[in-house]
Amino acid sequence: MKTPKKLNLRTWMFIKVLPAIVLVMYYWMITRYDFHINFIAIQNIVFGFFGVFLFFLIFGKNNRDLEDEFAKHNIMKVDSFCLRISYLLFIIIALINSAFELSTVVLGYFTVGSILILSIIRAIAFYILDTRMV
Repeated sequence: MKTPKKLNLRTWMFIKVLPAIVLVMYYWMITRYDFHINFIAIQNIVFGFFGVFLFFLIFGKNNRDLEDEFAKHNIMKVDSFCLRISYLLFIIIALINSAFELSTVVLGYFTVGSILILSIIRAIAFYILDTRMV
């Protein structure tokens, strides 16, 4: 019997960036002002891909249970670092909104972009910590 291939934890962290990319694409398609009939099909395909991806990410057989204490420690470090960055990003977004009174669409772009930036920073920071063995 074949043993299933295990994904490297670094690869798994970069795979977790995909839902943020799909979220940005979906938000962009929803907030467009011009209408093309192709957008409905593209939105449904993106939404279906996102749903299937999240299903396998959450309920997949190879759910990533961390057995390595070193990796658990690194992920906790990276998550606390990203939490601090998220505080900073959302405070900056709030200050920009209070100064310029931006529309809700622009604030949505800021929010979705912040989520994408945080997921990319999380993957890169974990990769750096994991390669340095800090």
